[in-house]
Amino acid sequence: MLDCRTRRFADPATAVTALREAGFQIVVTSPRGTHLQAMAPLRGQRLALVVGNETEGVSDTVQALADLVVQIPMAGAVESLNVGVATGISIYELRMRMILTMLTDRIRDSLGRNLGRPRTSSGRSSTPNCAGSATWTARRRCC
Repeated sequence: MLDCRTRRFADPATAVTALREAGFQIVVTSPRGTHLQAMAPLRGQRLALVVGNETEGVSDTVQALADLVVQIPMAGAVESLNVGVATGISIYELRMRMILTMLTDRIRDSLGRNLGRPRTSSGRSSTPNCAGSATWTARRRCC
């Protein structure tokens, strides 16, 4: 089942502040965004996407409150997209980014525990590498 709760706010800035206090990362779309959506540095928490209309976009006040201001890369002389199209693209791109971030974190967590040679209680490698050092790093390769 889908769960939908609605709440009205006096203005967009108050809504953004309440979303941040509820634990959301605030992402705003703008043609002058500082990040491409596909490369947005997401933090792995719930996400609130703020989109504006085709004419005026998102206000400067709300952009200043955002954690990220992202853009959809566009070719040619096109300056903006229909808000419905832009929202669909944004949701897709950011959701894919969230999934990739989650997978990357899981891979790092699982590989990070298993990299390197087994350690002794002193923290030293149980098998010295070919250079004669008792510590082994992932960058060093044996001869």
